[in-house]
Amino acid sequence: MDYKKISAADKAQFEKDGYILIKGMLKASEIKKLYDIAIHDEVISNKSFDRGDANGLRTKLALWYSLGDDAYSLLARSKRIVEGVNLLLGGESAHFHSKLMQKEPKVGGAWEWHQDYGYWYRDGFLYPQMLSVLTALSPANKENGCLQVIKGSHLMGRIDHGFSGEQVGANQERVDEALKNLELVYVEMEAGDRLQSGFVAHVHGDVPSLGVSSGSPQRGGQLIQPAFVGEDGPGAVAGRDGPNDHLGRLGHVESVVGF
Repeated sequence: MDYKKISAADKAQFEKDGYILIKGMLKASEIKKLYDIAIHDEVISNKSFDRGDANGLRTKLALWYSLGDDAYSLLARSKRIVEGVNLLLGGESAHFHSKLMQKEPKVGGAWEWHQDYGYWYRDGFLYPQMLSVLTALSPANKENGCLQVIKGSHLMGRIDHGFSGEQVGANQERVDEALKNLELVYVEMEAGDRLQSGFVAHVHGDVPSLGVSSGSPQRGGQLIQPAFVGEDGPGAVAGRDGPNDHLGRLGHVESVVGF
């Protein structure tokens, strides 16, 4: 199958900036299939819940840990995803969890500034040898609530986190200092683009979808995001009180083409 592979130069850029954006990773026919599931699938709908941001606006999320034979699991196990993950993590990887993030027009809230490792470390991960892969199922831009990242902030180390609204957010004083010294990037994506990110230590959030009217044909952003953990060396995991529910569900990733 013809797809863009992550190169050594991409890896160097990833290590410098904390993320890389791969354009056109999925074909239009694949995106249509995944988007239709996001909008119409009853199982996804039943798994979905929402979280309020600091302003009381809501953003919708579906979360799962086990991989099956459904389209989203096949995407997470696909060769085009796994090869890049293994290259960036420097060895074999395991699936941690996947999520589908959806924003409704006009009312879709923001994800507050945070590092994933700011709270994932409580699941027993000793080191932030983890990353996320975000695939846009619909266009993501400033108007409908795209991701924003603080470029290079993965080099700051783990920041203390607390609650911001109903979400876990990074210490705002640290975020403010980071924004004074580092570049803020709005990651605008077309459907099928993929963001490979070391978000575990990278400060990131997004913007609300207030610019999209409820009658607009443009929905809020739809993003599918599997997260992975390295299995070798410093990526090992250890539950503080023995294996916990999350870590017990880690599964080996198969390098198969799902589509």
